[in-house]
Amino acid sequence: MGKHTKNRYDECYAKILLEGIFGELYADLSIKDKPDLFSEKLQLGIEVTSIIPESLREAQENWVKAYNTNNNDIRKKSIDRMGQLGYEYTGGTQAWIRINKDPMVDESVLSDIQRAVSKKIKKMNSGQYRIFDNMDLYIKAMMSLMNNGEEGIFNVLKAANEGNVYFRNIIVNIVEDNKLVLFDMTNFQYEIRSFDDKQSDYSIKACEIMN
Repeated sequence: MGKHTKNRYDECYAKILLEGIFGELYADLSIKDKPDLFSEKLQLGIEVTSIIPESLREAQENWVKAYNTNNNDIRKKSIDRMGQLGYEYTGGTQAWIRINKDPMVDESVLSDIQRAVSKKIKKMNSGQYRIFDNMDLYIKAMMSLMNNGEEGIFNVLKAANEGNVYFRNIIVNIVEDNKLVLFDMTNFQYEIRSFDDKQSDYSIKACEIMN
């Protein structure tokens, strides 16, 4: 099995979000690899992935650098790069709405999430992952994905979520809107929970457990 030499922000943030927002399902998650998060007690593994644009991914990486460093030169360089990418640095309470964006660039579409799920299903069934009784998938996505409606997304997820090992729940983090959408792939139900008032706290906690 692979091993992270350092906890990555995406996995840390996913852990904090899932434990904080769906605490009745997720608790005491550990960060590793293949799968990215797991709980021995719950017999649960979670893979973490993203379908956000490269510009936002890079901006978030620079936000982590700026927030975590005591080096003024590194902070300035990271904040400047965020500005070049169209995101204003606002500290712990960070908004991920791009300034003067081209709407066609910053979209997540159904084909993106279909590819992401299919890719993870293929890897999970490759024999290289530790498989728990329950396997879930967490995906970062743009708000535009929701233009397809929850039912439309569900249909795509059901078609892609096929294999000897498949995902029990698929959780989508809508990054601009601070909402988690949990798709229960067993009972074919979904639930939306907002964390708008907790976004800053969750981001800071994720930074704290990175190292």
